Amino acid sequence: LLQILGEGRLTDAKGNVADFCSTIIIMTSNIGVRSLKWSGTGFRRENDDTKSISGHFINEVQKYFRPELFNRLDRIVTFLPLSKRTIRDIVDREISFFKRREGIYYRDVEMEIGNEVLDKLGAEGYDSWYGARQLQRTIRKNLIIPLSRKLNTYERNRPLKILISAPEGEISIKTSVRSLSKADKKPTSGEYTITQMAAHVTDSRRQMQSVENGKCFVGMLSEFDILLMNKKKKKEKFFKDSKRLSRFHKIESLRDKMLSVFDSIREMERQAMKIYFDFIPSEKSLISRYEQWQDDFGKVKLELYEHAFPLDSNIVLAIYGNASHIEDIHDFYDFLIKRRQYEARKRSVFFHPLDSSFSYIEVDDEQKRPVFNTSAKRNFVGIEMEVTGSAAFLYLESERGIIEIGDYDPPVRYVIDVARKKMGDYETPINVHRKSFYGGMSNMSLRRRYRKQSFSDSAYKLEISDKKKAHQKIAEYLDMSFETELMKKLSK
Repeated sequence: LLQILGEGRLTDAKGNVADFCSTIIIMTSNIGVRSLKWSGTGFRRENDDTKSISGHFINEVQKYFRPELFNRLDRIVTFLPLSKRTIRDIVDREISFFKRREGIYYRDVEMEIGNEVLDKLGAEGYDSWYGARQLQRTIRKNLIIPLSRKLNTYERNRPLKILISAPEGEISIKTSVRSLSKADKKPTSGEYTITQMAAHVTDSRRQMQSVENGKCFVGMLSEFDILLMNKKKKKEKFFKDSKRLSRFHKIESLRDKMLSVFDSIREMERQAMKIYFDFIPSEKSLISRYEQWQDDFGKVKLELYEHAFPLDSNIVLAIYGNASHIEDIHDFYDFLIKRRQYEARKRSVFFHPLDSSFSYIEVDDEQKRPVFNTSAKRNFVGIEMEVTGSAAFLYLESERGIIEIGDYDPPVRYVIDVARKKMGDYETPINVHRKSFYGGMSNMSLRRRYRKQSFSDSAYKLEISDKKKAHQKIAEYLDMSFETELMKKLSK
């Protein structure tokens, strides 16, 4: 040690030299603590002279070490006894950590803690020999455990008022139900504990990462790099090709949006982890930021899918069958299309047996239902809709199949076809007017069955007795299936 402090180097038994010239060496010791306590100065005395205490420790160190070592010490830093003010600051800090706990922070609680309670906790949690080391145990025993027992007697969503005082030297906790005005009431949907929040954010970051590493995003970046090289190489000529320039700006915009979304969830995960491990205070704005991020992520996923699969944004959904129930089936798909904010162009299809030809009548968008006149109803065979919107094919693809109205003998069947084509390229099946087309010859399986008092869906394995709720249930399952398939496509 003398060699290190004096010459800035250390030589071992084999003659190897370690350089300590740029090293700061800090030594800690409790030399002088016992003699200070025994001398009667005491840790609790507020009027102790700081200089005399510092002098005491320096004298004790000087007595303990030999002069050649003591004189090599640049500075002796003395840790003074904790004052009442310092103890109170430590208590305030521990109480602030306590208030950030999930069971308090995310609960509708108004809590008031009297100063006498904080002073009592500080007095009981301080020891003249061990300092403030037992303060946390004191707070847990006298405050946290009794309060948790009180809170557990109420429902979590019940607004409470808590008054903690020490009127006669003993800590008293009084709880009461607090009534809220309409203006004060807060919605409970979308609220998370910090544990749930951290888990949701981490799961979302993983989803984002799978999209980031998927072929769709990587392929888009590769295309952007190629266009960027062409831009540098061709210079002014690059700007004369309007289609290529438009493509370049569209990809650049999507890339920037996606990178921003990626960076945002990574930053939120870092913040959620810091809150979880008590490095920073809880922040309720993180929840609203996360919910906004979910919306943004959903939008850029659709944009990326549309970029990778442009043909899926313009499709034909056709409903074939007689006119008796087709308007109800049309209304369901019209409900789905409007729910996704897609656009649809519709036409009624008629078969003419004399010349085996089809004719089409455009359906006005302002009409709530496709209306058929009596003379044309006999020749009616279906409705064809051109649906335009992001990932429309992926969303509606699973609807392809046979729908059966089972309250008749034999049951009435309808065929739903979904094709990745524009209306002008789509051809009405030639056998759509034949019974065999609806009896299994269409190479489609039974997709859905309606009964008078029940409903079943084979794809989603749904059995619903209330037929009025059937369409909403299908839409919910369709949304979940769509999100799953979208992530699969973007993550490959």
